[in-house]
Amino acid sequence: MTFLWPVSLVALVAVAAAAAWALLRPARRQIVAPSVTLWQEAAKTLGGGSRTRRKVGTAWVLLLIGSAAAVLAMARPVLRGRAPARHVAIAILPTAELGDQPELDSLRRAAGALLDRLGEADRMQVVLPEILGGASKWMSPSQARELVARVPLLAAREDQLRLPPADEAAQHVYRFAPGPTATGGGPRITTIAIPGDLPAVTVDALGAEPVEGGIQVFVALRNQTSAPQAVTVTLSDAAGKNAHIERTTLAAAARGALVVTCPAWEGVRAELTTAAGPLRGMGASAYLAARKGVRRRVAIVGDDSPLIRRYVGIDESLELVGEAAQADIVIANRLAAPAGKPALVIDSPQPPPAWQRGGSLENIDLGKGSSADDDPVMAHVSLAGVAVRRVTAWVKADEASGGAALASYNDGALIVRNAPQDGAGLRRVYVAFALEPTNTNFGATAAFVVFMANAMRWLGGEGNGSLSYACTSGLDAPHARWTALAGGGPEQSPLPWPGLYRDKTGSLQAVCLLGLRGGREGGDPVAAARAAPLPQAVASQQQRELWPLAAMAAMACWLAGWLMRQRLLGE
Repeated sequence: MTFLWPVSLVALVAVAAAAAWALLRPARRQIVAPSVTLWQEAAKTLGGGSRTRRKVGTAWVLLLIGSAAAVLAMARPVLRGRAPARHVAIAILPTAELGDQPELDSLRRAAGALLDRLGEADRMQVVLPEILGGASKWMSPSQARELVARVPLLAAREDQLRLPPADEAAQHVYRFAPGPTATGGGPRITTIAIPGDLPAVTVDALGAEPVEGGIQVFVALRNQTSAPQAVTVTLSDAAGKNAHIERTTLAAAARGALVVTCPAWEGVRAELTTAAGPLRGMGASAYLAARKGVRRRVAIVGDDSPLIRRYVGIDESLELVGEAAQADIVIANRLAAPAGKPALVIDSPQPPPAWQRGGSLENIDLGKGSSADDDPVMAHVSLAGVAVRRVTAWVKADEASGGAALASYNDGALIVRNAPQDGAGLRRVYVAFALEPTNTNFGATAAFVVFMANAMRWLGGEGNGSLSYACTSGLDAPHARWTALAGGGPEQSPLPWPGLYRDKTGSLQAVCLLGLRGGREGGDPVAAARAAPLPQAVASQQQRELWPLAAMAAMACWLAGWLMRQRLLGE
């Protein structure tokens, strides 16, 4: 036996000192008696005291034993030895290709059949998709069985999830996956396919584009069976009303598409019905939510900036174009503002109109300057912590015009916008300093994203807006804060089921699960798990920690000693 924390054994010195005090303390009792009668009474009392002394001594022994056991528990004693054991990992993929709960139960039974073949001395690692926790620590087969029993069905395709690799110590990996995704294998990997059971027809793709008088809805369908399917597609609004019904026939294992013109609904629901009735389950319905906004074309001229290019790429309201002539807004980096276009001008070689160069500044904190928080370009832009290494500020050459200073430091303007009169003239925003990371950390802050969004909105003007329709993957949906209007699944699921939801702001959100590939491969996964090869058990170092037993012994001795002391004091 060894100790993981042997330094804790120093506390035994205190226990030994308490034991010495209990054993060596004076125990004689002197009684003065003036008569024989009183002496006889005193002897009786002394005899009773002797018996009491023995009882108190037992209580002290129990308390001291409990203290010693507690010190041993703190030192974490372990028994080490070498015993034959296997180290195997099971990878579980409870993805949407399974179809429904019965197929998930089949996966659990197959994994349980493999675990039944292992002994308690064997070590297991359970590898799950990262959204379920990833790879577990090493555990016993019974612990692994409990973990597998709690695995939920995920509303996501296998290619949308990341499965971490198993530990290198694993002798063999057993992969339990739906039939359509159960591929791969090798000398150390055994794949056990779980037959899936998707609906007979699923929605493969769904989209909508505004047209005059409404929207055009595109629906692609996939026949998941080996027989022709007559399917009815019902398109309706978010409330499930004002339905448009289309019918088509799909050949065996074929894909087909429909284009239907509908009113410009706030949300679109696509639901499928076959001769057997309405289809239920993964992929049998799909949803879209309307988005209203102005999409603007943006060109970047001058020095190329990966930071600016990345922002334009992730802003869904912007479209990057190659020529300034084609753009609605131009971003000029270290270049003068182009003629005839609203522009964001960064580190221009010349100052804005009606401004002139001021003093040079170095190593400044913009948060200590002033900011026009009430201006639409600077709304919610916090410059606290934004540092600039080098910049030449601007000062007004003509007080009567020149627009507004949006950010200043020591009376020098660093961000300026012009003031077009009554909509005449082109809107411009000027930034005096370069945005390279070597010069400023502005681009690495949330303030930069807010500033760019405000600037693009102000430069582009109001606009009437246009409708677009979109849905999101369940992996990107914070459904815990959404209210389900249509579709939906178990509340305990870590991913939302396809459906229409209302978020906290009242906006409609759509979650889709499209492109599922089904398959009803034959074979019994439980039989396959029982026939899968097991690695040879090898002698490996094993240890068993004994501190829980020591801790329980300490508590039992303390409790018994305390109860005995209470009884003696009561006498």
